Amino acid sequence: MSLSAVSFGVACLFGQGGLSPDELKTWDRLAASCVTLEQGAIGATGSAVLIANDGRFLAHRSNVNSNVVSGRLRSGKLITLRLEFVDDPTQLVLLQADGWSESAMTPISVADPRSLAGRTVIAALATGPIRGEFVSSDRAGIMRPSLRYVPLSEIRFEATSQRIGGAMVFTYDGRLAGVMSATLEPMPSIGEINRTLQNTLNEVRRFGPQNMAVGYSLGVDVLQRVVEGFLSPSRRPEHPAIGAFFRDAAGQGALIDSVLPNSPASLSGLRPGDIVVRADSTTINDQFDLAVFLFKQKVGARIQLQVRRMAEQATLAITIGRQ
Repeated sequence: MSLSAVSFGVACLFGQGGLSPDELKTWDRLAASCVTLEQGAIGATGSAVLIANDGRFLAHRSNVNSNVVSGRLRSGKLITLRLEFVDDPTQLVLLQADGWSESAMTPISVADPRSLAGRTVIAALATGPIRGEFVSSDRAGIMRPSLRYVPLSEIRFEATSQRIGGAMVFTYDGRLAGVMSATLEPMPSIGEINRTLQNTLNEVRRFGPQNMAVGYSLGVDVLQRVVEGFLSPSRRPEHPAIGAFFRDAAGQGALIDSVLPNSPASLSGLRPGDIVVRADSTTINDQFDLAVFLFKQKVGARIQLQVRRMAEQATLAITIGRQ
């Protein structure tokens, strides 16, 4: 299943998301590393999670409405958080707490994506915690407003009707599994929409007794990249780029429209008119496949692109650059 587009902000949940006593104990531990973001008369807008001992917090842009926001700790103490950086491709933001001295709070690390499928998770909403299930990390879609194709994780929730946009999602062992930032806008094919909806309904009935809602988070690998960037001396994530623009080819593949001078694509010998049909071991059916493959790569990684060039085929080695 793939997503044609995703939007930031709100997804409505239906049902009951009450946690068991054991789950509430788990939440008590997690909440000690979170703050509730507050904005004047609006009140609570979402949550942010501590990622460094010096008071650096991770949040989603949809929950940060100005350059200075208030954060309420579990103890009830109010702190001031300043917007330090917005990562445009993912809309994740770095917040820095003024005069940070909460040495008892423990920073949260990102979960291992290989161990997440099928696990029960807890999402931190402004209104409190809700239970969910991590379904898959192989979804993909277009992030707004950056309009970048990115990998996504699908997470399903069982909860009362409330907002989940920007919610932090945690595993029960206290690791960050996602930041809710997307809702599904189906592909235009009616047949695919019907199949997707039916499959979703069938799968949803197998999770919990309540009604379900489906939300999407930035892929865990990309989330890890952003957190590592925020923790680096520059406090800036590095996203991959090769310096090529492409679109769907007639038939299979991604057609290269243009290549920037002196870019990794240019240095590899990639040319306008080339059709990329394979990237390492991944079959490229369209521009969507190539864009998602590239966004998963790390800066400095070496990849192999198999291309059709007129009646010939070529394999090109590219070193991933930075955006």
